[in-house]
Amino acid sequence: MTNKYLIYQDEIIELFDNGTNYIEISRFLIDKYNLEVSVDYLRKQVKDIVHYVVADKEIVQYNVRLAKQKQKLQDLNRISNKSFREDSRLENALVEYNKELIKLLKKESIDVKLKRQKHD
Repeated sequence: MTNKYLIYQDEIIELFDNGTNYIEISRFLIDKYNLEVSVDYLRKQVKDIVHYVVADKEIVQYNVRLAKQKQKLQDLNRISNKSFREDSRLENALVEYNKELIKLLKKESIDVKLKRQKHD
């Protein structure tokens, strides 16, 4: 924003936050700094400055809110992914353990032949 009255921005915002309207702010600045402009012209400039600053604050607040939402979702995804990885590791370990157990049983088991008996 280019506005030659931006040098008074802090003072304008302070007056505005205290409930002073645009015309009163304009008159105050004209009296205090002996500005050679009309009250109506300066009122429009003051209004532009206030809108610019307020809009900028709203954008910053919105960006902060979005950043917080993004961080929350990242944290939730991180927790979910961690849980999934832990479950997958456990399942993979059990599958490998069972494979090795089956190999060992096949290798070490003795051949057992069962006799069939007839029941009357």
